[in-house]
Amino acid sequence: MISGLSWSSSGLGRNRITQLLCGVLVFLIIVGNAVESRWIIQTLHEYGRGYTSKKWKESITLEKLGEMDYGVPIITNDSIAILLYHNQAAYDLLPSIPEETEVELVRLGDRDGGEVDQVFRDEGALLVIFDTFQSQLEERFGGDWLPIYSALLEDLDVEYMGPDGAIYLYPK
Repeated sequence: MISGLSWSSSGLGRNRITQLLCGVLVFLIIVGNAVESRWIIQTLHEYGRGYTSKKWKESITLEKLGEMDYGVPIITNDSIAILLYHNQAAYDLLPSIPEETEVELVRLGDRDGGEVDQVFRDEGALLVIFDTFQSQLEERFGGDWLPIYSALLEDLDVEYMGPDGAIYLYPK
């Protein structure tokens, strides 16, 4: 844009008023964008956004997970957060839940044939559920989410329960 204004002002002759107006216009555009950019940068630095937000940086569930050195796989409803903050790939829980709500509702680890169920049951994986899980289920299943939520977590051993999530183990 700046080069375009410079080119157009030079094409209009050496009229100083035209050059001055174009220079003022360029200056106003730069200053306006600089002020807006500074506000955006300052806001992102202070509050973050997405996985860099304070909510994730101060997550007690992520902190507790870091204190647990079990050396086992992790299953979660937010595998990106686990990868970002613990540098460990995790199994996605949501795709392992059958779409059909008519399927018998059973706790995680008790279904036959599912890779996530097998890993949870046989390899002693940690199940990390963040506070977004209920809304994820509601988005996917509508009003039928509560029985699915209850069935998945029924009688699991609670390793940690906090304001932003929970960590479960399959009962032995």
